Amino acid sequence: MMSNANRLHKAAILFNFVKIFREVFLGAILGFLATFKNINLGGFWFEILYASLFILFILLFSVIQWFRFTYTVEHDHLRIDSGIFVKKKRTISFNRIQSIDVSEGIVHRIFQLAKVEVQTAGGDLGAKAEAVLSAVTRDKAFELRESLQLKTDNQEQEEEAEKEVLTKNSKTISTRRLLLAATTTNGFGVFFSFAALILPQFGQVLPDRIYENVFDWVIHLSIPFLILLAGVTGILLWGTAALGSLLKYSSFTIQKSEDDLQISHGLLEKKQLTLATKRIQAISVREDLLRQWIGYVTIHAEVVGGSMGANGGTSVLLFPLLKKAEVASFVEQFVPDYQPEFVNQTLPKRSRRRFLFRMIAPVIIGSIPTFYFFPSYSWIGIVLLLLAFLLGLFQYKDSGFNIAGDKLTLRYRVIGKNTVILYRKRIQSLTTSDHYLQQRQSLKTLKCSVAAVSGIGKTFSYKDGDEKQVAEVFDWYSFQRKEKEAEAKL
Repeated sequence: MMSNANRLHKAAILFNFVKIFREVFLGAILGFLATFKNINLGGFWFEILYASLFILFILLFSVIQWFRFTYTVEHDHLRIDSGIFVKKKRTISFNRIQSIDVSEGIVHRIFQLAKVEVQTAGGDLGAKAEAVLSAVTRDKAFELRESLQLKTDNQEQEEEAEKEVLTKNSKTISTRRLLLAATTTNGFGVFFSFAALILPQFGQVLPDRIYENVFDWVIHLSIPFLILLAGVTGILLWGTAALGSLLKYSSFTIQKSEDDLQISHGLLEKKQLTLATKRIQAISVREDLLRQWIGYVTIHAEVVGGSMGANGGTSVLLFPLLKKAEVASFVEQFVPDYQPEFVNQTLPKRSRRRFLFRMIAPVIIGSIPTFYFFPSYSWIGIVLLLLAFLLGLFQYKDSGFNIAGDKLTLRYRVIGKNTVILYRKRIQSLTTSDHYLQQRQSLKTLKCSVAAVSGIGKTFSYKDGDEKQVAEVFDWYSFQRKEKEAEAKL
């Protein structure tokens, strides 16, 4: 157990430099170039001097930040001292620690280092980890993880037994399955959104002449060429997303101990996550369109007390790709309480027209300009209309639920199909709603939320269900609430 103040490895200076440059000064540089691009600053060598002084300032700031950051592991808490102009002291009790994540990027591996992130209970879902040690030696990282996990007197005996369990309760993704997961990823949308956000900023930096020439060139292109260009761009984005998935989920392994799940993955940046099973609020089985067609799914855990994921959710990936027939055995091995039940309650036929209308109406409205101005390309609107019809039909057919004791299995589709398994005691809130059109057809929408922290959580919806079906779920949930109220009175 450490008791002296420790500093991070000196490589943390590099991480501080990159972080400051990326988060603060990169935007300042773009703004500076956009403001002074038509102003003479004294010639080329003066501009080099300004840039050098700018980088030197960032480097000096990074060194001071490293020097002022220390951490100490006491008997029952972790203390972190930091701050350049204002000295900050933060104390984290071991009792509040939910997980300790260890990851290794490219630079970390070069210097035999690791990054340690400490997640605590009750932390805001939109916030970063409670404590981040950006660069410690690999041995010290695992020593820290062991020190922060509240050792007991019988820990050594428990660890020996746990090692035997881990070898039995573990699963690693195969190379063939990894390649299939990478090639069927739908992550290209993230890259497309990033490109759509960043590329317009270059219009503020590039000379007006270049920007105008590129704009005129695009305007005068023929529509078939634009469609071809969009197709090539889509393929490039898909290839980039596939490569990213391949690197991110390489050597993906999940292991189960008595109360924890240990997940590790990554080729260039190796990440290790320890997830306490008590933090799991629900299990989600997701079937994207392509993966559903070939019979594969991904499994996620909806958790509480962690940080919000990149996609805005609170999910932890338990396994990147499984055959649908393997789901039951995987759940039995790693999260046995969350076995999905057969969905025996489905939507009434009168709900179908509402699903179809929601999908078809926006496509019809959006296609009117194409039909009017470009009638020769009306086939595009017809194809989109057919796809919208099929999606609405699948959304209707795939919606349903099942109640088995204290467990609710809820199935729905946005684009991909999702099956969620959650327990009544894990539901933070359950609401029903209906508007005028739904009331005329005796329909209601049901929403249940889990992992609510500071008002933010994951919500699952069952839209346009029969009034009696929704009332059945609501009564099932309210029964537990009434029991709790009765116990409180006693």
